Amino acid sequence: MSLTDYVYINFVNYDKKKIISRQQLFEKYIGKNFIILDKTSSINDSLTNLLTYSNRNIVRIIPLNYFQYMSDTRKSFKTKDIILGQLLKDINRIKLTINGNLVKNIERVDDYLSSKFLPKKINNILMLCNQSIMAIPCRMIQTSIKHHDNYYLSEIPIIEDYEKDLQINIDITDNEVSIFGFKNLRIVKIINGEIKTLYILKIIIEIELNNEIVFIKMYGNKVN
Repeated sequence: MSLTDYVYINFVNYDKKKIISRQQLFEKYIGKNFIILDKTSSINDSLTNLLTYSNRNIVRIIPLNYFQYMSDTRKSFKTKDIILGQLLKDINRIKLTINGNLVKNIERVDDYLSSKFLPKKINNILMLCNQSIMAIPCRMIQTSIKHHDNYYLSEIPIIEDYEKDLQINIDITDNEVSIFGFKNLRIVKIINGEIKTLYILKIIIEIELNNEIVFIKMYGNKVN
């Protein structure tokens, strides 16, 4: 037997999809609501009327500049070792799926992607499979609420009945790759030293690598 005559005993093929379409993903996390399209010229823009239109009847779609988004992300992930190191830190505190199949072993993820794509594309996929995928959406929200006194973007506490983990799905069909990040966050106000939840935000970010497109989709639920 030669050195090339071997099999990956732990190799997992994630080609079989448990979630069929992005429409299913969108409806699962956001719903079938009225849509407003926001135009931004930069990833550093703020969102006008963010709180005015934060309700269950309106989904806001914000297209981002794909090249700005990817360039900003690459600043923190210049090598594959850094990318895998961050994924190793995050893998147990996020819900990562490939075609809807839950994964918890980063070596299996890397092996699977290596069987399909070249190193540059693998790095582009993996650098988005950690908490930094939400960095720009969070920055835009924080910029949009900064003119409100004592308003902050925050994680949802354990005691509240919302999904709290960041969820990321890598959708692969042949050579086409789309990455979806899902996160619930809250906007809070500090009143007399106490933290009061004002809004719950559902946030999706969708990155289509082949089409070079990035969208943020969100709606808010005002807490009475």
